[in-house]
Amino acid sequence: MPSPPTGREVQDRCDAHIYRYAIRNQLDEQTRRLSRSQHIAVAKAVLDDDGAKAEKLMRQHVRTSGTEVLRIVDAMN
Repeated sequence: MPSPPTGREVQDRCDAHIYRYAIRNQLDEQTRRLSRSQHIAVAKAVLDDDGAKAEKLMRQHVRTSGTEVLRIVDAMN
């Protein structure tokens, strides 16, 4: 049985959830739609057993999302 998390681990997890929630709420509808369509495209590539395409699409999604998240985080500071 794993040991219970330390206070610092609990705090880190809470901080991560708070940032995720704050960032998600800063996304406009167009960005959410784009993200959703990117996830769907990745899932379709996986279901089509096209790993190379899925990886390419996921890397594109991570770049796009990362840029948006950095913009939001910069605006928060």
